[in-house]
Amino acid sequence: MKKLYLFAIWAAISVQAQTTFSGVSTHFEALGTPYGGCGVPPDLVETDYYVALNVYDSPGIGTMWPRPLKGQDTLYKGEFNNGRNCGRWVKVAIMEDCIGGTNDGALGQAFCRGSNAKWMNDQYSYAYLNMIVTDACGDNNGWCRDSKYHLDLHTPSLNKFEKAGVAVADMYPTHFNNRKISWEYIKAPQYNGDVDIYFMQNAQYYWSSVLINHLENGIHAVEQKVGDKWVKLKMNSDMGQAYILEATEPPYRIRIVDAEDRYVKGGREYLFSFPKTCGTKCSAPATKVDYQVFDPILTNDHESVESSATFGIFNSLEQCTLVWDGISGASTIEILDLAARTIQVFNIESAQGQRTLSGLGKGMYHAVLKQQQKGVSHSERVVIY
Repeated sequence: MKKLYLFAIWAAISVQAQTTFSGVSTHFEALGTPYGGCGVPPDLVETDYYVALNVYDSPGIGTMWPRPLKGQDTLYKGEFNNGRNCGRWVKVAIMEDCIGGTNDGALGQAFCRGSNAKWMNDQYSYAYLNMIVTDACGDNNGWCRDSKYHLDLHTPSLNKFEKAGVAVADMYPTHFNNRKISWEYIKAPQYNGDVDIYFMQNAQYYWSSVLINHLENGIHAVEQKVGDKWVKLKMNSDMGQAYILEATEPPYRIRIVDAEDRYVKGGREYLFSFPKTCGTKCSAPATKVDYQVFDPILTNDHESVESSATFGIFNSLEQCTLVWDGISGASTIEILDLAARTIQVFNIESAQGQRTLSGLGKGMYHAVLKQQQKGVSHSERVVIY
């Protein structure tokens, strides 16, 4: 008998080894309008401490390949990764400065070159700052092409890097000759809440691009429920936080995949409609929309017989309702506490339905689905909200 353990919104995410990258840095003053490279308007970027990643990795070559890169052009794909690293946070460390040399970003030329040039650490070295990826560097200079892990840093952030909790304050402009950096991806510091969803400029009832913002760990995909199937949405160009909805009748129902290819909030489903404030077309760069959530507990295809799941009771809810769909054959669901004590047992005799789980206090529980019909491949879904 197989047992499939299912995870809900509080499921622990496994810790993965972090990779540290090294490159040179530059800086820039402001994002473009109405959107930066990731599709986020400047006023919705969550911090002034943001970076742009390289669109291209093409040492010595300044060709501007069409974006997003496709086919053979993907051989030159940079860390921006056609938008797939948008919305992620990075921890950046300032390293050596170029002293006595030229560091002009000439394509195909050495950084910090000249007879007296040398890279040197100083009092600003090893100052750190957490920053967010919200733009793309597609220029044809050496910084954006020859340094694979180059970061273009927002200028106002340069004097906010910290050592021992104190801002460096005066590194820029006299001590920043496009310094070396060391950096790594991290999850959003002190993250709380949930994603924000916006309809983008020119969105219409039957053609809408939506922006997903306030992410804990970036975004790799958005899926939409169309009929009885989940459909992977097309990214809006290479703006990695913008996706084009399928033309279906609202409410739209989506779920989000993060940069580790895990479903956000354990597969949480977001339900929303076209904003009435837009009329027939959204004119603002971003129109925020309210949504409802469902927290699904999903089985994988070809798993059968017994499933075990965990779920949470929201503080704001007075009751918990268990909703099921796609159950084949007679089944039972047992509600257990974390000590494996049975709290409730009830029979499921219909393919879909719902039941109020009364008498449950705040906390974590197990919902165990047992099918009397064994050995049948199926994909049950139990939704708890």
